[in-house]
Amino acid sequence: MPRKFSTRLIVLSSLALAIAPAIALYPMTTDQAMAANAHSNANGKSGESHGQAPDHSSAGGNSANAGNSVNNSSVAALHAAHANLQAFIHASPNSRVGKLAIYAQGLATLWSAQDAYNAQLAGAQTAFETFCSTDSYCTGSDLADVVNAFASLQSQVDAGQTLSAADQAQYDDLSTFFGTGGAGADLLSALVTLQGTSDPTPLLLDAYNKDPSLLTQDEIDHVDQLLLNGGVLAQYGYTPPT
Repeated sequence: MPRKFSTRLIVLSSLALAIAPAIALYPMTTDQAMAANAHSNANGKSGESHGQAPDHSSAGGNSANAGNSVNNSSVAALHAAHANLQAFIHASPNSRVGKLAIYAQGLATLWSAQDAYNAQLAGAQTAFETFCSTDSYCTGSDLADVVNAFASLQSQVDAGQTLSAADQAQYDDLSTFFGTGGAGADLLSALVTLQGTSDPTPLLLDAYNKDPSLLTQDEIDHVDQLLLNGGVLAQYGYTPPT
């Protein structure tokens, strides 16, 4: 099934959290792809309910049918994605292949950050459930929602803002999970890294150099798949999770 990477946004599931009343979720910029419910088919699992970032091991689909919905005539400007790896390595940055190489570098960085977040999210789940079993602020809550909520409070603290009494109590309580080392701190660090990773889509549109409304998501996925399968993303440091 094709990857639905429609906006590369962080789409948080609606909060029905015990911690929610006083917490405004950390505002992810629209040009960042984070991992809270980014795709309904992330890893083929319930990405929406668990806030997991997309699985890129089969970008654009994982079968011979991948990319069949691509209108090749409309994406002709991006056929340079078929170029071999050496062409990408040696391309002029102002050429179409060179611009696609710049996009590939950004995509490799983004996907690496998303995969790292996914790994930390999965790795922290058991510890989080243990913590929440005796903690009134997060009982029954989703880990992805809670780490985003805590990141919001942390950003306010880092900016020198004074929290309300209720928010301060929640921050102090959740700090025992996210701020004292271990799985919670590692997850928070991965989230912050992901939040700071730029969306590479404008770089792809620069290579496309046509009306961006003509470029569909299936076509973007198709280009991503070509870059992945052709080893271009690996050249720029991306290794799919095993």
